[in-house]
Amino acid sequence: MKKLLLLVFLALTLVIALSLTACSRNYNVTANSNQQAEQASTSPSISKQEGTKENVAQTPPSTTVDELVKFPENYADGVLYTTVNRSNIREEIFTSREAVNAVKSGQPIPSGTVITLMDYRDGKLFRYVVMEKHTGWGVEYPPEKRNGEWEFQAFNADKSVNEKEDLNRCFSCHKSAEQKDFVYTFDQMRSVK
Repeated sequence: MKKLLLLVFLALTLVIALSLTACSRNYNVTANSNQQAEQASTSPSISKQEGTKENVAQTPPSTTVDELVKFPENYADGVLYTTVNRSNIREEIFTSREAVNAVKSGQPIPSGTVITLMDYRDGKLFRYVVMEKHTGWGVEYPPEKRNGEWEFQAFNADKSVNEKEDLNRCFSCHKSAEQKDFVYTFDQMRSVK
């Protein structure tokens, strides 16, 4: 029985570790802009035409992910709700008490929630990966990519945006956690005291 529990624990740890490690991307603004333009020409709900009340009400602001997800300077004031250790990598994951309380009470993760992963390699801070949720975010993505209202961003250890990260991997990986609001560590958040 102990061996079975150990195997289940190791499998769960591996799934979490792989999903968190995959949360990195190099956001290709040009490709995203082309995709938005193509969708705008075929879908009135995400039209990029401006100037009419109808279009202003339906069109989300034209921004890049760099403008949406800023480095969360106060992340450490939140709750360190889980830590993942594997080999030389340690990942500490923070969010707000409000998000934890919502999950614990069976409510949706609220708009405005920020989840921050601190990634250490050999004991040294390597990078941050941030998920942020806001009402209305994500409408520009096709259904097969969209992660609800979440956006992702990777930051270097100095808190600058890491332009080399491929954030499409975040979207791809987290898509499989749709039943848990695209958050792999949802259960750990629910079990925080």
